[in-house]
Amino acid sequence: AIASVKQQPYTHVEIIVIDDGSTDANTIEVLQKISGEVKVLHQPNSGPSVARNNAIRQSNGEYILALDSDNKIRPQYISKAVELLNTQPEV
Repeated sequence: AIASVKQQPYTHVEIIVIDDGSTDANTIEVLQKISGEVKVLHQPNSGPSVARNNAIRQSNGEYILALDSDNKIRPQYISKAVELLNTQPEV
């Protein structure tokens, strides 16, 4: 998910990762490694809706795109979405 966002030509993005109480050693290690390049927030296991809401509260962006760890977006997705949302506010 993070790699697909980083590969976007539209680079004015803020990436926030929520650790929803992970106990997996590999996940914790990966989160430590990426904490310098993305915002990593930790919370006790509370489920996906609480995690998303916490990320949204911490965001500074005009638009929100929620992705789960197993999601990927196409290379032009953000550029096209921002253009659409900026030119067609009724969407």
